[in-house]
Amino acid sequence: MLKVVICGSFHSDSEGLVRVFRELETNACRILSPISLEFSSTQELIVKTVHENDLSIRELELFHLRTLKDADFVWLHSPNGHVGISGSYELGYASALNKPIFAVKCHTMKCCKPGLQWLARCLKRSKQ
Repeated sequence: MLKVVICGSFHSDSEGLVRVFRELETNACRILSPISLEFSSTQELIVKTVHENDLSIRELELFHLRTLKDADFVWLHSPNGHVGISGSYELGYASALNKPIFAVKCHTMKCCKPGLQWLARCLKRSKQ
């Protein structure tokens, strides 16, 4: 089972985020973070799940960085090419750890690769 962390902006394109989350789960990926898509509010500066409400921003970021360390790859959710400060920080950390970073569209990011074909190949191999 491949372990994945979803990074990026959770403020918009919730339908796209749900599609990616479900697709990864359906194809035997273990999503380390976010642990669910039950967000308290996507209008807040930092988007938290209902399970993370009691965590400080620092605690939440440390948790996310630990999951990046354990992940096999990172999936970038970047609606309309937007990657905020937290997402950039997390992608930099993932890149420093040599984690593959994939997205539906990579826009101009050099560390990111279009991921659908790669993911399909990996999932096919893991099921064999």
